[in-house]
Amino acid sequence: MIRSLSLSVPFEEGFTIPDTVLTGETPHLRRLKLHRVNINWNSRFLRDLTHLNIHRVANLARPTTDQFINALQRMPALEVLNIQDALPLASHGPSTDRIVDLPHLALLSVASTVPECANLVSLLTIPAKARVHLICSGTETTGADFSGVMRVISNPGGTTYHQEKAGRESIEILHVRYEAPISLVVDGWTNVITSDPRINVPDIQLRFSWPDSPLTTVDSVVASVCGTIPMTSLRSLRIAYVDGTSPRIWIDTFGHLLKLHSVHIVGRPARAFVSALREEAPAEAVTNPLLTPEGLLEVSQPGLCQRHSAVPSVYFPQLRSLTMEKVSFDEEDTSQTTLTIYDLQSCLIERSQRQAKIQKLCLQKCSHLGADTVQTLRAFVSVDWEGIFDGLGNGFELENGFELGNGYELEGLYDEVGDDFLGGYGVPDEEMDLDTMLAALTI
Repeated sequence: MIRSLSLSVPFEEGFTIPDTVLTGETPHLRRLKLHRVNINWNSRFLRDLTHLNIHRVANLARPTTDQFINALQRMPALEVLNIQDALPLASHGPSTDRIVDLPHLALLSVASTVPECANLVSLLTIPAKARVHLICSGTETTGADFSGVMRVISNPGGTTYHQEKAGRESIEILHVRYEAPISLVVDGWTNVITSDPRINVPDIQLRFSWPDSPLTTVDSVVASVCGTIPMTSLRSLRIAYVDGTSPRIWIDTFGHLLKLHSVHIVGRPARAFVSALREEAPAEAVTNPLLTPEGLLEVSQPGLCQRHSAVPSVYFPQLRSLTMEKVSFDEEDTSQTTLTIYDLQSCLIERSQRQAKIQKLCLQKCSHLGADTVQTLRAFVSVDWEGIFDGLGNGFELENGFELGNGYELEGLYDEVGDDFLGGYGVPDEEMDLDTMLAALTI
């Protein structure tokens, strides 16, 4: 008996499965995977499945909302629903008030337009622990509004979830990045050891794009999307290439999280984030019930004595580890996008004075940063620095030696990089090999 069936065709126009194929041979079919293959949505194949993958169905072969619901209702044990460009078209609209309960669903993976994804979300109840992977493209009508889609994540007590009082668990690790031309990528993990997506598939995986508009800013999309994700237990955050982020966006979205211990910033968002770290948090502005003297008693501060006093005077009160990657410290840049060493140093001092000291600072591939400057930072924080990065992809000057273009690394050596390589020994760069360099260093 056939338990798993996979059909795929290479041509764009697709292929339609005749109703007479495999007649009477699929009563035990549990896994169905179709790529560019059109199917009758009343087919006997769409019954009692545990895994359903349908990608790239022709528009004329898309189901109506009623047909789609009827098909899902014939699969009460469904564990994986993977749909790409195969949902009912937005023009069909939700023509029913029926809700499909999928109590065993472990993965919902959907790629479609925002209206089509929002329609699907409104039709389902799923377990709160189900992984959710969405690729949604906004239309001229929806713009950058993903609220209808985000119900599948943010609505623990409504119709979106299977009946579970606890709702969705809080994300502990969150990665957010902007990708050209206009796309936001969000990955979130719950209770994991590693956040490497090659090893551990994210519990929440979002790929949102929207039409270009002067009225839409990336930071506003980040705030609206991340604001609907359960994050009370968030302990590690990575933000990459989200330009134009204001300190207020940082504070309102992440500043009140009591378990956020580690932040990794890539690119220009670093300037606004450092400004947010320096903001004072007045007691009357704190609305989180955990940000009370009683709530703070339950929050551990690794490496520090607990404070049992009043509401902390800083946002990001538990932040102890800060990583900055590909950040420019160019003092001569007047674009208001670079971070100055003075601002970073002032931030470290102020946090320490407010008993919210950052204990570890990691600098990766940061430009316009020298050894002397890094040494001054070490007076306030433990610094992990890989060396001088020129910003042009030409490599690094290590603190304890040189990393050459051919991969050699000379340990225990240090020299300033000037107009002449290695202090200028009269040997052109292109002619200097490893032996010549070693000989020069012994002079």
